Amino acid sequence: MNSLQYIFSVIHNIKYETALAEACDWDYERAEDVKKILSECFHGIHEKSNPGQFASINDAISFALSDKLTDSEISAVLEISSEISNDIIIKGGLESYDN
Repeated sequence: MNSLQYIFSVIHNIKYETALAEACDWDYERAEDVKKILSECFHGIHEKSNPGQFASINDAISFALSDKLTDSEISAVLEISSEISNDIIIKGGLESYDN
């Protein structure tokens, strides 16, 4: 990763952290909890979901988190998930994704 890629990576990370903190009413402990819940959610979706059960990964995330997060937290998570997914698609898949 060159220095320009690193700078953009840091900016993206700050952008996501800020969006999540804002969705959690600037409660950074809650934002950390949301990240843990999201990580568990991704693992659960990967392990348990049936292909085609949901129209999209965002539908699966919304369903899995609906009883654990607020609407604003879910919206922030979905926006971040969509942006990261788009970045992966643009870069040609996970194999070439450099985080």
